[in-house]
Amino acid sequence: MIQQSEQFGLRVAFYYVAYFVILGVYIPVFPVWLDDRLTTSADLSLVLAAPIVAKILFSSPMAVYADRAGDRRRALILSGVLSCILFPVLWLLDGVFLLFAGLFLVSIFWQTSLPLIDASAALGARLRGLDYGRIRLWGSLGFIAGTFGAGLLLAEGAQLVFFALAGMFLCLVAGAVGLPDLKRDVQEADATGASPDALKGRPNGTAWVTAPLIIVICSAALAQASHAGLYAFATLHWQALGFRGFEIGLLWSVGVIAEILLFYVSKTFRRINPVTLIAIGAGLGMLRWLAFPGVSDFGPMLGLQLLHAASFGAVHLGIVGFIASEVRARRAGSAQGLFSSVSGLVMAISTLGAGLAYDLSVDLLFNAMAGLSALGLFSLLLLQLPFRRKPGPPSTP
Repeated sequence: MIQQSEQFGLRVAFYYVAYFVILGVYIPVFPVWLDDRLTTSADLSLVLAAPIVAKILFSSPMAVYADRAGDRRRALILSGVLSCILFPVLWLLDGVFLLFAGLFLVSIFWQTSLPLIDASAALGARLRGLDYGRIRLWGSLGFIAGTFGAGLLLAEGAQLVFFALAGMFLCLVAGAVGLPDLKRDVQEADATGASPDALKGRPNGTAWVTAPLIIVICSAALAQASHAGLYAFATLHWQALGFRGFEIGLLWSVGVIAEILLFYVSKTFRRINPVTLIAIGAGLGMLRWLAFPGVSDFGPMLGLQLLHAASFGAVHLGIVGFIASEVRARRAGSAQGLFSSVSGLVMAISTLGAGLAYDLSVDLLFNAMAGLSALGLFSLLLLQLPFRRKPGPPSTP
C-alpha cells in the first residue's frame, strides 16, 4: 500500500513538472518568438491574451464535461494529445488574427487541464494519506527549471524555443498517460463515504454550486489577482530602482522558492481550516503590497518577496483544500474549473487596471493591489450569513 501511494505521488508529480516546465519556458521567451512574426506591440499583446481568454471561457465547461464523463485521466490524455498536435501548427501561421486563433485553440486544451489535476491530486493524496503540498511543489520546481532553461534556449535563438516547447508538449502527453486510475479514486471516495457529502451528512444529490463555495472562490480569486501588478510591472519597478539583472532574477526566484518551502511543510497546516489559510494569505498579501512601493533597498525587498509563500502559496492551498473538503469527489474538478475561470477573469481585469494605475504612480498601483487583497479577506465575512443548503437534482455518475 505504501509503495502504491508513493507511485501515485511520483506519477502525479511528473505531470505537474511537465505542465509547469512548459509554463516556465512559455512565459518569459515565447513572446520573443511571436514578436518576430508580428509588427506592433499591440498585436503581440492581443495574441498573448489568447490563453487568458481560453482559460476564462473554457476552464469551467471543460472540467464539468470531464467530471460528467467520469474519467479525468482520459480527459487529461486527450487534452495533452490535442495540445501536442495543435501547437506545432502555430509555426505555419502568420499575422495577428491567425496566431490569436491558433494559440486560443491550443490553450483550450492546455490551459484548462490544471483544474483537473489539482482536484485529482488533492483527492488522491487524501485517500492515501499523502501530502498534497509535497506533490504540488514539483510543479513549482518545474517552473523554475523551465525559466532557467528558457534563458539558455533564447541564447541559441527564438526558433529553438518553439521546437523545445513542441517537444515539451510530448512530455505532457507522457505525463498524462502515466497518471494512475483517477476514476477509481472518485469511486472509492463515494463508496467508502469519504466524499464531503457523506462526511458532512448531506444527501448525495446536494447541489455542488453553493453560496459558500462562490464566496470562497471569489475571495481566493481576488487574493490571487492582487499579483497582477507584480507580474506585469515588478521588473520595470526594480529596474527603475537600479537593481541589476541578476538581482531581479534572484527576487523572482526567492518568491517561488518561498512558495515551494510552504508546500513542503504544508502537512503542518492540515489542522488549519482552508478558509483560514485563504484569510492569512490575503491578509499578508495586503501588507506585502502596502509595503512594496516604500522599499527601495535590495535586502528588504528580498525579504518582502518571501511573503509570496503566503499571498500565493497559502491561498492556493486554501482553495484546493476547501474544494476537497466541501465538494463531492465527482464534482471537485468542476469546482476547480469554476475557480480557474473566475480567477482568470478577475486577473485579466486586474491586469488592465494595473496598467492604468502604473501610468499614474507606483504607489497607486500597489495600493490598488492591496485593495484587492483586502476585498478577498473581508469578503470571507459573508460566510457568517445563515445560508441554507438546498438539495439539488440527483447526482449523475
